Amino acid sequence: MSKKKTYYSYNLVIIIIIGFYVYNYHEKNYIAKDFGITGGKIIDYTIIGDFNTKYLKYEYFVGNKLFYREFDVSIGIDSCYKNLKKCQDYRLMVVYSNEDNSKSLINLNRLYIEGEEINKEELDLDGFK
Repeated sequence: MSKKKTYYSYNLVIIIIIGFYVYNYHEKNYIAKDFGITGGKIIDYTIIGDFNTKYLKYEYFVGNKLFYREFDVSIGIDSCYKNLKKCQDYRLMVVYSNEDNSKSLINLNRLYIEGEEINKEELDLDGFK
């Protein structure tokens, strides 16, 4: 590959990465404006491709309606890959947009406990992906 093509390839990758982070930033701010809280359950965890990209899929209910979200996780949860059932036993905290319930974020480090009193103003969304 010529130097010029390599240069353009690197620039394209950088633009895509920046675009991804900008999109995620706006998505998180959109949800943070007005959100609800529920429990979510991991339903799939796969590793794909030469770069071992890790994808996580979870489901959650808002009222009686079921929603799904899938995203790539930067930090692997190898225990889930080796034993998905182990991760499916937990309900994790999910925040979702009250305006568009299909927009959500999950906190992989915080269990959801039904009936727990949560002050939404004090909830830090930095741990949500």
